[in-house]
Amino acid sequence: MEISDDELAKLAQFILDRLQRELQTIGEQGPLLDANEAASFLRCSKASVERMTRSGELRSLKIGNLRRYRKSDLLSIRKEGE
Repeated sequence: MEISDDELAKLAQFILDRLQRELQTIGEQGPLLDANEAASFLRCSKASVERMTRSGELRSLKIGNLRRYRKSDLLSIRKEGE
């Protein structure tokens, strides 16, 4: 199966547009933190953050090989713990 240059260009533009929309949505929902920053914010260990992520207690975003946490989600967890 061959893809023409025009089809390839349209596909590339579609992917770029989708990525830009996703990044804009992420940016609108507050800063993203890595696991170490999330642990510091929650005043717990990185292992606890990873455990909460695996259990589904803490939502995260996977961007490539990186896992990131929204500060708004961390605030919800922190409020539950108070």
